[in-house]
Amino acid sequence: MRIAILSCFYPFRGGIAQFNANLYLELGKSSVVKAFNFSRQYPDILFPGKTQYVTPEDEAVPVESEAVLDTANPLTWISTARKIREWKPDILIMRYWMSWFAPSLGYVARHAGKGCKVIAILDNVVPHEPRFFDTPFTKYFLKGCDGFVTMCDAVSGDLLRLMPDARFIMRNHPLYSHFGEKLPRLEAEKRLGLEHGRKNILFFGLIRHYKGLDILLEAFSGLGEEYQLIIAGEPYGSFAPYQEIIDRIPGRDRIPALYQGFGGKGLFLGCGRDRAALPLSHSERHKLCLLSFRSAYDCHRRGRPEGDDRQYWHGDCCRGRLGGKHPGGD
Repeated sequence: MRIAILSCFYPFRGGIAQFNANLYLELGKSSVVKAFNFSRQYPDILFPGKTQYVTPEDEAVPVESEAVLDTANPLTWISTARKIREWKPDILIMRYWMSWFAPSLGYVARHAGKGCKVIAILDNVVPHEPRFFDTPFTKYFLKGCDGFVTMCDAVSGDLLRLMPDARFIMRNHPLYSHFGEKLPRLEAEKRLGLEHGRKNILFFGLIRHYKGLDILLEAFSGLGEEYQLIIAGEPYGSFAPYQEIIDRIPGRDRIPALYQGFGGKGLFLGCGRDRAALPLSHSERHKLCLLSFRSAYDCHRRGRPEGDDRQYWHGDCCRGRLGGKHPGGD
């Protein structure tokens, strides 16, 4: 079988590029697979982070790909569809996580060639930060596909609300295996300059509003002296609102400096094994990636299981202790 994958691959950074690399390698064990990459994923004006590309600190899986699709240039949509048709795949797999990609991917889906089944892996159907054009754009994309894969019940429900006759399967988000070995706790704490003997709470990942770091900081102020909070991630936007909270709350001396960058994930996960905090301000689908860290690195979690998230949750959650009361519930 010949399988084409159109999505972001190395040298783009991020969880979706990592997922795609692993998918490419697994499918390649039994099929002929070709990776079609973005030549430009987002215009810089739409990207709030430091860079869209892998840095020396990132732990990325290089995958050979052909950079063809500029999501902001319709001429490349035509040429991308032509190149995929010329390769003659039996299946075209695409990833969808925000409506910015709907016009370009929707066009390619409709012109992938006769006999080619188009399957979309849906990270989100409804974006975390919705806009008025999301629904019509997403419907346009969905109607160009033959089938779908979702990774949680909430996304499956969103899909069926927009496309009641959608053909799909739901499979839990897989574990990642490329983060390296977890360092011993004492070594990790020493390298990060943490005080030994305290219980470490780890917030890990890109820092965006819906990730709920503000909720975590407010809740942390009510914890005892035995806890310290590690914030490891890259801010998407200004960190100033979070720094203002840190400066005014009790216990700010137990919150070390912000650790930016994602190199050496085993380092952070080694020191953060007491608690991994998931204080999301709504049911955020990509938390499955963080929950998978628990399986790989054996730490407890504190967070808020909402809706379908309970299907992944095994253990205690922060009812009134770490999460406290907030508009989203306990």
